[in-house]
Amino acid sequence: MSRHGRAIAFQEKYCRSPKGHGFGKPLRLGRFQKEFLEDALADGVEAAILTTARGNGKSTEGGGLAVWATFDDDETGAPQ
Repeated sequence: MSRHGRAIAFQEKYCRSPKGHGFGKPLRLGRFQKEFLEDALADGVEAAILTTARGNGKSTEGGGLAVWATFDDDETGAPQ
């Protein structure tokens, strides 16, 4: 599975919505969030910025991405 595929699967399986619509239910990333992860986690990308309006889950996605990066192994088997 690709790196961005692992990040999406992890967030949608283990992360829960912290507030608002869908509180306590598994996250469902929007298309724009999945596309961002695909671009941001591509080989050779060292930094990426997501800019969207308020209330579109930037903090929630960033938190889920940080938790995924803590537990996901890279090619060497070491956590990122």
